[in-house]
Amino acid sequence: MQSYASFIELANVCAQHAHFTQDREVARELWRMALEYQRKAAALDSGKLPDIGRPPSLANGRANGPRKGAVVN
Repeated sequence: MQSYASFIELANVCAQHAHFTQDREVARELWRMALEYQRKAAALDSGKLPDIGRPPSLANGRANGPRKGAVVN
């Protein structure tokens, strides 16, 4: 079984990559995965959704850089 911290880490990784991909479909799928992991983390924490930032802007086919508070490696 995954832990709360593991789900948050997975959600943040997916969210971060969704912001940097150049492919709209990949960004959408990564964001969907981030939301799924966010919900799984919330289920382990009395329903409180952890902050994973804003969804990527896909207007130009690319996200607008990292989300607020993102740690870039």
